[in-house]
Amino acid sequence: MPIANLLTLFRKLSSVALALCFVLPLSQCELKAPAREPTVAKPVIFQGSDMARDGFREIEDGKAEGAMTLLLVFCVFFLPVAALACGARVEVALHLVSSLLSGYVLYNLVFVLASKALPGGMIAFTCCAFLFLTSACEVVVLLKSRQNSVSQGM
Repeated sequence: MPIANLLTLFRKLSSVALALCFVLPLSQCELKAPAREPTVAKPVIFQGSDMARDGFREIEDGKAEGAMTLLLVFCVFFLPVAALACGARVEVALHLVSSLLSGYVLYNLVFVLASKALPGGMIAFTCCAFLFLTSACEVVVLLKSRQNSVSQGM
């Protein structure tokens, strides 16, 4: 199996796996109660589907932040799958750009802001990193094939 076909297969699998992480719990954060209340900190689970639901609620309440939340959730989880419908070069470019955005958001959500990374977040971040690496390798392969075709055409 040629390397380009293998990279494409891995990129497609990573895109689908990242979309499946939409329903998995990503991370857990401990919200601290005010000092005057003697209650224990409440754990909050971050999940893509919950963030989308909150975004819809904010839109219903007339807040613009809800649209940004939905756009971010779409870009992180579903843009790589939507890019599979494009042509090969556009698909690779969209995967490269979306993996950078997704990686930044997921890194902050899973490892920086959270007190505990959950398996769904680690899988999502791994898929995102794998998507970036395979897309970058495929860009190199496409550039080499273009360079070879230009040099043979002279």
